[in-house]
Parts: sequence; structure tokens; C-alpha cells
Amino acid sequence: MNKSLIIVMAFFLIDALIHHVDILEMFYAGVREGFSLFKTLFPGLLAFMLMITLLESSGMIGWFTNILSDILPVHIPSAIIGLGLFRPVSSSASMAFLTEIFSQYGPDSFYGLMASLMQGATDTTLYVISIYLSQTHAKKSGYALPLCLCLDALALILAAVFTFLLET
Repeated sequence: MNKSLIIVMAFFLIDALIHHVDILEMFYAGVREGFSLFKTLFPGLLAFMLMITLLESSGMIGWFTNILSDILPVHIPSAIIGLGLFRPVSSSASMAFLTEIFSQYGPDSFYGLMASLMQGATDTTLYVISIYLSQTHAKKSGYALPLCLCLDALALILAAVFTFLLET
């Protein structure tokens, strides 16, 4: 174990002993609070993960990205389109697309750099907003969701544009 971690743990234990804090009771209170948080988040996360898994296993994601790849005026591989589409939804799905791009084209290739920029410039927006809204018990998201998705789209477009500019 790291020495600094042991020092921090010792500091907290000594501080708790000095202030006569029941460490075990405080630990139990933290576990109870964490479990109540888990109970509020779990149903939404389970439904979200089930939806993504069903889309991946049905092949619908591959079908949809292939269609979009054929429609676009410039050639962009379907894996990069999949990365762009599913990055706001699922980190694991976008990481699978990134791994596919790296294995097919290489991490230092043009498409590898574009995918890396896309992965780094965006976040799992729907996941973050669902956690935020469930924790704040907000009934309406207002403009948060459309704004965040538009910013993700802008980040994806700029990542592609910057890759094209840097490679020429």
C-alpha cells in the first residue's frame, strides 16, 4: 500500500480519536447513505444499460452506422460514425468503436487521430444528465439536454475538421 495513503488514514483515525467520534458508526452511516444513493440510481442505469446492450447485440448499431457512412459526402468509416453517435450515450460502446478503429487503422493513423480527438472532446452526456436529474429530482431538464447534445455534435465536427486541417 502506498505510504501516503497510510499517513492519510492514520491522520483521520487520530483526528477521530481526539474528537471522540465513533468511527464504526460513521462508517455505517456512510454505507447507508451510499446504499440509498444506489437505490435511486440503479433502476435508471439498469434500463439504460439494457437498451444499449440490446442495440449492440441486435446489430442495429452497425446497420445504422453503415447507412450513415454511405450517405455522407466525404468518406468516414462507419466505426468513426458509430463513435460519434454513441459517445453521448455509452462510454463502453464508444470505446468499442475506438478499439475497432485502432485495430483496423492504427492509433497514429488519420482515422485513429480523429477518433482520439472525438473521444477526448466529448462525454457520455446522456449518462451524466440522467445521473444529475435523478439526484436533483428535477422533473424537467429544460434546455440542458438539447444544449449538451448540440455541444457534443459541435465537438465531434470540430474534431473531424481539426484532423483534416492537421493532416493536410
